[in-house]
Amino acid sequence: MVALTAHLALHVAILSTSGIPTRTYEEAYKRAVDQRQPLLVLVGSESSQAYKDLRVKYLPSVKVDESIGEVVLAVVDRDQRPELAKELVQSAVETQLVLYTHDGDQWQRITLPAPKSPTEVHYFLKRNILMTDTIEPDFVPVQWGSS
Repeated sequence: MVALTAHLALHVAILSTSGIPTRTYEEAYKRAVDQRQPLLVLVGSESSQAYKDLRVKYLPSVKVDESIGEVVLAVVDRDQRPELAKELVQSAVETQLVLYTHDGDQWQRITLPAPKSPTEVHYFLKRNILMTDTIEPDFVPVQWGSS
């Protein structure tokens, strides 16, 4: 238990220095559902340059873009949470953004495999947060770790 706590503290410290909120997936999920906010999940591995670029360069700028509105952000490392990553990302692309939005009582899910620039991420979010009626209906965010 002490090793797990130390490992999580290290992971949180790494995320804090990158400017990304330090919520776990479970905390982000709960906040998104409770507050009916979009949930954006970065899924990848530290061995991937695309994952590092998203975590350190691209996503911090998303948090300051007021035109997008409130987005709850979670980061899932494939190496640390392989089961959750597999549940969230249903393809072989190693680094992806998974966005869950809601329209009334329905949740929608859309993915962006390995975005190449902050502009691509911003466009993806603006298009899909502001126009949610054409995205995979009836898809509920993965509720992980509860019984």
